[in-house]
Amino acid sequence: MSAAVVVLAGLGIGYWLWRAAGGLLEPEATKARIEAIRTGLTTSAGVGAALALLLAVRRQRATEIGLGLQDADLAQKEQAAADVRHDAAEKRITELYTKAADQLGSDKAPVRLAGLYALERLGEGNPDHRQTVVNLFCAYLRMPYESGQEERQVRLTAQRILAWHLLRETAQFWPEITLDLSGAVLLDFTLSYCVVASVNFRHAEFQGAADFTRSEFQLFTDFSGARFTGSVDFANVDLARTQFDTARFLGLVHFGNARFPGFANFVGAVFVAPAIFGDPVPGQVNLDQARTRVGTDDHWPAGWIVQPPPREVEGRIEGLPGTWGYLTRSPDRHTE
Repeated sequence: MSAAVVVLAGLGIGYWLWRAAGGLLEPEATKARIEAIRTGLTTSAGVGAALALLLAVRRQRATEIGLGLQDADLAQKEQAAADVRHDAAEKRITELYTKAADQLGSDKAPVRLAGLYALERLGEGNPDHRQTVVNLFCAYLRMPYESGQEERQVRLTAQRILAWHLLRETAQFWPEITLDLSGAVLLDFTLSYCVVASVNFRHAEFQGAADFTRSEFQLFTDFSGARFTGSVDFANVDLARTQFDTARFLGLVHFGNARFPGFANFVGAVFVAPAIFGDPVPGQVNLDQARTRVGTDDHWPAGWIVQPPPREVEGRIEGLPGTWGYLTRSPDRHTE
C-alpha cells in the first residue's frame, strides 16, 4: 500500500509536468519532458524516504512501548519477589527471636546462655533489629536476681555482650542504642569506652565495682535512686544530662576530668565515702542538698562545705551510722 502511494505520487507529478511541456517548442519541450521525468522520480524517492522514516518511527515507538511494558512487568515481578523474600526473612527473624526469648526463660543456665548468644548473632546479622535485641537483654537483666554462681555467670555474659557492642571504634559497634536498666541488679558492671545514646539506671543496684571511664552518654542518663555498693569510676566520662537524685554511693566515687556539657543533679544523693571531683566543680554540677557525714569538709572541692542538720533527727540515715549533713555552697565562696 505504501509503495503504491509513493509510485502514484511520483507519476502524478511527472505526468503533470509532462503535459505542461507540450506547449513548448523544440528543443525546450524535450528538456522539459526530461526534467518532468527526473522530478517525478525525485518526488517518488522523497515521499518514499518520508514514509520509510515515518514507518521506522512508528516501529521504534511500538518497540519502546513494548519494552516499557516488559520492564514494568519485570519490575512488578521483582518487587513481588522482594516482598516475598522480605516476608520470609522477617518470619525467620521472628522465629529466631521467639526461640531465643523462650531460651532466656529456661531454668537451665546453659540454655539461657545459648539464648543470649543466639540473640547476639541475630543482632549482628540484622542491624534494624539491634535495638529490639538490646531491649530483650535489658529485660532479662531487669528480672529479679536470684543469687547463685550459674545465674551470676549468665548475667555477667549478658553485660559483657552489651558492653562489647557499645565499644566505640570496633567492627562490632552498634550505634544509637538506648538502654533501659531501671531496677536491674548489675554485677561488677562496666561501660568503659562505650558510646550510648541514653541510659535509664533508675533504682538500679550496682553490686561490686562499676566502671564508666571514658564512656559517652550522648542524650540523657538517669541514675536517680541508684545504689552503688562498691567503688565507681566516672573519670573522663561525657555526661550530657544526668540525674543522680537520691543515688547512694557506698564506696569511693571518682569524677576526675568528667565533662558535663548539660547538667548533673545530686539532690538527695548520699556519699558514704569521699567523692573526687575536678576542682573547681563545673557549674553544671549541682551538689546542693547531697548528703555526707558531718566533719568531712576536707573531702570536697573548694567552695563546698558540709552543713550540719538543723535537727538531730534529720542527721540520721537508716542503715548508716554517724551524723549526716548536707552539702552546700560555702558562704564565702568567690567566683572569678
